[in-house]
Amino acid sequence: MRSSLAALLVSAAASGASAQNILFNPDFEELAYLNSGQTQVGVGEQKMFVRDHWLPGYDAGIYGIMDWIHSWSDVGFGEGARDAGLSRADFGGSGDTQYAFINNWDTRLSQVTSHSIAAGEVFNASIYVGARGPNQGGRVQLWAGVPSYDNPDIFDSSAVLLADLKVATGDWTDFTPDIVLDEGVWNQALLSVTIPDGSSAIGLPLTMSFLTSGGSWGALNFDAASLEVVPSAGTWALAAIAGFFVFRRAR
Repeated sequence: MRSSLAALLVSAAASGASAQNILFNPDFEELAYLNSGQTQVGVGEQKMFVRDHWLPGYDAGIYGIMDWIHSWSDVGFGEGARDAGLSRADFGGSGDTQYAFINNWDTRLSQVTSHSIAAGEVFNASIYVGARGPNQGGRVQLWAGVPSYDNPDIFDSSAVLLADLKVATGDWTDFTPDIVLDEGVWNQALLSVTIPDGSSAIGLPLTMSFLTSGGSWGALNFDAASLEVVPSAGTWALAAIAGFFVFRRAR
């Protein structure tokens, strides 16, 4: 019986290693949210967020990206417009695929998942970042909690920053990047975090977020995001033991 239980535990642990991407629309290929008179992003086009019909560029804009949160705060285009959105212009061999871009400084896109954080879990995240030219910088982050309702470019006061990966081109001077971006190509950014016992993040929703930093020259591109949850060893052990006793009862 001990050998059978051990085999079951090993099997459970192995299944935990093949975690699934919990993000919706991770590659930004879903149709954009539109207001009346707006159209989807065509091949070779780039469209920024424009909410109000009286603003310049409304007809050539989009309202939002499915499953991703952004702010409408005034950043130079007037309340209701942001120089961020979706592009299908070829970048680094992307062809006519769709990806996100952010030009406004300290502007972010975030996705709040349905996952409630537990002790011992490991979160593995990745996203491809593309610098269009020199002197560009940004961040890729994992949070426990949600963006502020009034301004989603900042997080609620109860939120906890779990991981902060700094990305920038080699000539960037505002901070030392964790990953140096080669210009004109896609660079993969990887981050991982483990939740310790007693963490204030426990019980809060898991959120992935990324932004273009203040002072960046031009837009950063983002594509192919991934966020995986690896349960704690104890969770798999309990699941394996429960499965073992169900198996025994069935026999």
